[in-house]
Amino acid sequence: ACLILGPIAIFIITVFFLKRFTGSINTLIEATKVLESGDLDFRIAENLKDEFRTLSKAFNRMATSIQSEHKKFESVYMLYQTLFESAGDAIMITSLEKEALGVIISANKASCELYGYDIDELVGMDIAKLVPPGKVNKFRDKIRTVLSGEWSRQRVKRIKKDGTQIQIELSMGILPMGEQKHLLSFSRDITEQLR
Repeated sequence: ACLILGPIAIFIITVFFLKRFTGSINTLIEATKVLESGDLDFRIAENLKDEFRTLSKAFNRMATSIQSEHKKFESVYMLYQTLFESAGDAIMITSLEKEALGVIISANKASCELYGYDIDELVGMDIAKLVPPGKVNKFRDKIRTVLSGEWSRQRVKRIKKDGTQIQIELSMGILPMGEQKHLLSFSRDITEQLR
């Protein structure tokens, strides 16, 4: 009887514990998938047993923390967007990566007004296209100076979309974003001032 009933009892106990563990693990896995999909309001509502209850509480705390950080990030991003778009100076962010060196990756409304391009035309364009012929190498040298960490301020000529040349006051420096470095430039039309 022991030889027959012993293994059956062990099998039943094993199945019970496996079912209990896999159910709890599946609940946690599903919760991480929901959170990963972007639903930051999701919380594990089920009362799990033992260690899994501790894990579910830790998951819920983590989700609350991520949601809080996400809200902070959104408010900072909104502030950045407001400052970037409402600035009177033309602001452009340009890539310094080898494969996209000099490509404008972001520009504000004032940049469009200054150079006469639509935002869709400016983003993705080589910034050297705004530099008069014969001055491109000098401009690239200035970028190399900026790469050393030094901010550059100068009066230079630039070309608008319609071909007219304008005098601008240009300020540029390095903008670190994560592990990548970008060129941040501020331009102001001083043609009338100089005249």
